Amino acid sequence: MKTLTINLDELSFVLHRGHGLFMHCFLDLENGKILNIPTNREVVRQVLGITGNNFSSNALSLKLTEDKKDRLLEIPDRFDLIIYDLMTEFTRSIEKENLVLADQLWKIIHRGEGYHTFHAVLTEHPGMLRKFVNLKDAVFEKDTIDWLEQNNIRWQSLQKD
Repeated sequence: MKTLTINLDELSFVLHRGHGLFMHCFLDLENGKILNIPTNREVVRQVLGITGNNFSSNALSLKLTEDKKDRLLEIPDRFDLIIYDLMTEFTRSIEKENLVLADQLWKIIHRGEGYHTFHAVLTEHPGMLRKFVNLKDAVFEKDTIDWLEQNNIRWQSLQKD
């Protein structure tokens, strides 16, 4: 198996894209590039200049990947698999530093209010938001590397300019 040069930041982003990005994402096992295909019908319609309703975004995804299907690996959205663990780890880590904020974040977690509410509260505390973003980036990168290893992909990181 050859070693792929992969943009780890880009892969981490699409691997943890969340519900807001309507895309099918694939890793090209020949060149390490990521193929993103929009699945939102309106976006597809605008990009391709399609009028009318005689198309399916899933059919478009299949058509665009058909000639490469043997070398494309679908990139799942792992955001929901790790976000609550990440929010819990962060909240636990700040309890001694800021108990009031930690209590507020625990309530958000236990009520199931989700990432957006959690993040909105942190925006009121810029230092804590920065700390959370650093942790999130590290956790997402580790999860990305684990995903590559689980899929038996040998890789090297794309050198940044």
